[in-house]
Amino acid sequence: MATPQISPPSVWTSISDPWSSQQACGNDDPSPYSSPFIGLSDFDSMSDHASSTSSSAHVIRVAIIGGGLGSACLLRGLLRYPHIAADLYDARPRFRDEGPALDLSEAHQEVLRALDPALDACLDRAGAVYSSVALCVGTATTSHGGIDVSGLPIPGRRTVGRQALLDEILSDIPPYLLHTNTHIASVSGTSEADGGGGGAAFLEFVDGTRRRYDIVVGADGTHSLARSFVVSGQGSGQTSTETGEEDPAHKPVSAGSWTLPLEVPLARAQQAMSPVYLDPQSPCRAGWIGDGIFMQHDFLNHGRDVQISLSAILPPPVSAGGSAAAGPAWAKLFTPEEFEATFAQNRSPACQGMVKLVQSVYTIQIAGIVQMQHVPTRSYARGRVCLLGGAAHAASPYHGASGGLTLEQAMVLATLLGHSASSGVGIRGFTKSGHSVEASLPYYALKAYDAVCRPRADQVVQAASDVANTLLGRGGGGQSRDLDPRQYIGTFTAEMACGT
Repeated sequence: MATPQISPPSVWTSISDPWSSQQACGNDDPSPYSSPFIGLSDFDSMSDHASSTSSSAHVIRVAIIGGGLGSACLLRGLLRYPHIAADLYDARPRFRDEGPALDLSEAHQEVLRALDPALDACLDRAGAVYSSVALCVGTATTSHGGIDVSGLPIPGRRTVGRQALLDEILSDIPPYLLHTNTHIASVSGTSEADGGGGGAAFLEFVDGTRRRYDIVVGADGTHSLARSFVVSGQGSGQTSTETGEEDPAHKPVSAGSWTLPLEVPLARAQQAMSPVYLDPQSPCRAGWIGDGIFMQHDFLNHGRDVQISLSAILPPPVSAGGSAAAGPAWAKLFTPEEFEATFAQNRSPACQGMVKLVQSVYTIQIAGIVQMQHVPTRSYARGRVCLLGGAAHAASPYHGASGGLTLEQAMVLATLLGHSASSGVGIRGFTKSGHSVEASLPYYALKAYDAVCRPRADQVVQAASDVANTLLGRGGGGQSRDLDPRQYIGTFTAEMACGT
């Protein structure tokens, strides 16, 4: 069957908005995707007023900083609206998204289709694999001998490599919208206090050039330049607030664990791990719990490749004087022998095979990437600048929490901006409390985005932290506990049902 292609921008404008009517869900449908405007009646009334006064000659100019999956999905969503022009910037020579494979539930596949129906074909071309899920206790304990394996039949979940999906999403976007090797020196904005279209956002590049946008989206990861502006009003990487005090929400901190993903051909993985655990006719995402460690393997690329992902708890950093140090570096370094000892407790052939695969690639030094997290911030938006994905929050990669949350945010933001009037239109309205407000609609779109997405992200990040503790053999507060397989399978099943 031929793969559908995305049309040029002139045709994108004719694609109907996914929420232009409620016929797909119905007003009584409790689906969380029936409309992102639920509970935002102020924004709805302003949108109706502005749409009757706006001019098609005005365009909302959007800059997206960061070349990851969230940025690419947001760009595809925005390009479906005729009144939005967007640019995507990244400092690297190629757009990249590294990390463990993305595990997409049926709900998050619907999010992709809502952003752009053609993204479903991107999943197919990227080699997404339908998989069951198995959770295993891979270590014997005093009270429980052997290995317990329980499969969780969760239909509709698809596993896909991040880079493969990113390449497919960007493949049909006009090259003139994509800017690599572009280094941004600072992000700034003007005040919206004067009302109307007075606000703007600016990007200043290292070569001295400066560009004005109506909206700037910071999707540039955990160490985000845009986050420094949203959190502290300083858009050049400074860490002080306007009062001169350091804001703890600015800098990320260690989440207490590290992860190392590795992708290899299926035949090579079968040789190291045994074909018993890797049957491409019955693909399974299997996770192995140990005491402070977690090991996982997935099928990718239509079942032709396998990704393994090994994680472990970080020991508390200790300074030379014996007190806790400021924090770990970005990586946990091992010799091959130290790495093997870390995972020695999980004695199954699959687990030991995963260790051997890592040692065969990294023969001198092995680096596990330290997981980082942000202290929750007061807002995801400041003026005309907002945050998305890892720049807004840092969630555990386990159970697809971080990737799925970023896709949700891209969908909500694209829809809000798609419903916004042009950048030059000023609107006047009243809040529920009766206060008069006057500002440009894109500004209010970011306010609505913050109101919808930040509480949701705070809940998901906390739930993802709980899942991470469970998978790493830890209880509440990260404390060790007895690895009772029945308890762990039950806990994990309940967490899956919560839809984190």
